[in-house]
Amino acid sequence: MKKLVMLCGLSLIGIHATFAYTPQLVLLGQSNIGKYYLDNNSIKTISSTKKQVVIYEKFSRPVTFDRDEPYQSDIKYHVFDCRTAEVASYRGEYYKGLTSNTESIGQFNHARYINGDTGDVGFSYKALEFLSIDDLKRQGVDTIDITPYYLEAFKFVCK
Repeated sequence: MKKLVMLCGLSLIGIHATFAYTPQLVLLGQSNIGKYYLDNNSIKTISSTKKQVVIYEKFSRPVTFDRDEPYQSDIKYHVFDCRTAEVASYRGEYYKGLTSNTESIGQFNHARYINGDTGDVGFSYKALEFLSIDDLKRQGVDTIDITPYYLEAFKFVCK
């Protein structure tokens, strides 16, 4: 009986491991404070011209940027319009350590909206604010919600 229970337990562990998500990280770039990755497995077509991708940012030491509490990594979802060469920051989450297994210390979701008539909360890609890649190249990125390696990500996703 013990062997049967142990065999069933090991089978369940094997099944769970089979379905675990494993990102395929591609290095977009690095700076003196961290490395920036794109998850190749996360690229998702959401319309004829728009694609969503997950960006991982991992810092060599805790940073604050515009947050009160220091964090060392984040995961951000970007949406690229490949036809108009625009990017929008969709959502993201900040973590105390280098991985998402550490404490989450904050998040954002720019696709969230409130229906003015009913007060209901909803989520829609239509609520996103898209920024021109050309404008970002000229003026720089003035929000931490968009990765500094947006151009490399755009070229990779929209190739």
